Amino acid sequence: MLVLALDTSTPTGSVALLDDEALLAEASAEVKGRHGELLISTIAGVLEAARRTIREVELVAVGIGPGSFTGVRIGVATAKGLAFANGVPLVGVVSLQAMARGLGANAGDAAADALLVPLAHAHRGEVFGAVYRPSSEGLEEVLAPFHALPLDAARAVTDAAAGAPLLVTGDGYRLFREQFQGALGDATIADESFDLPTGAAIGHEGRRAFLARGPDNPALLEPLYVRPSDAKLPATPLRIPGR
Repeated sequence: MLVLALDTSTPTGSVALLDDEALLAEASAEVKGRHGELLISTIAGVLEAARRTIREVELVAVGIGPGSFTGVRIGVATAKGLAFANGVPLVGVVSLQAMARGLGANAGDAAADALLVPLAHAHRGEVFGAVYRPSSEGLEEVLAPFHALPLDAARAVTDAAAGAPLLVTGDGYRLFREQFQGALGDATIADESFDLPTGAAIGHEGRRAFLARGPDNPALLEPLYVRPSDAKLPATPLRIPGR
């Protein structure tokens, strides 16, 4: 199955093309506010590098966030357009889950028996986070995606972990390292190479989800913002559901 995968939830957009589990080509670009301008050209470059055409693509997978509001919106809209125009199925992947997937698949012994904790910069002094447990069937969601201040995030993560070892990644951790240190106990911190969701990880998770449950309905697939846009944020920031 030829899978075209993309993520624009961070300033570093990522596009990949996979043939089942094999990565054929991948490209990233520091697009920041120019996701729409560069995304299509990056997709074209990845297809050209793999010597494939858009007509050969059999599945489109897209990171749905949380992350940059504008970036996620543009990425999801682009993926919907590609899927519709080419008559292929579409699958949305939580960008934090893709971070965890890349971490779990490549961190070696550090990931053994550990819960995977992606923490992404959410601006306004907050982070986006989630907790996942690797299993033979993929990633089990232990704590759903949330946004919170760093110390609140650390408490939520350690409560959800209930003493299990933690493997942490993400620019959200590094930006607030001083607040997280100690608050996350004896957590292992992955190196910076795992900090962002990649197109390859989106593709792997998207293919797995498609084989397990089928495609998403393009009309119903929406970005996962977790919190409202800055223009709509309440005076008191939202916190983790159920807390």
